[in-house]
Amino acid sequence: MLREEIVAYYAEASSRSVSVLLALMVVATIAYLWFVGVVRNRLGASENPLVGTVYLSSSVLFTGRILVGASALGPQFGDGLLVAVEKPEALDSD
Repeated sequence: MLREEIVAYYAEASSRSVSVLLALMVVATIAYLWFVGVVRNRLGASENPLVGTVYLSSSVLFTGRILVGASALGPQFGDGLLVAVEKPEALDSD
């Protein structure tokens, strides 16, 4: 595929669905952390405290990485894409 075809594809209505996906990722990560907190609370007395702490901290790191990835993906479908559609030569790095 040519670069112009790729830019044109993402400039259409599908970019709106990507924006919705990014918004849902934020809600999903908050729901996931809530779930992890409830599981840790329910199993807190019967498990080793170290295991619970490792489970919670790894979940926080995991959701942090997802949010960083989503924030890195967001600008590609924002105003910068509109500039690239109007001026495809702006995508040339050389």
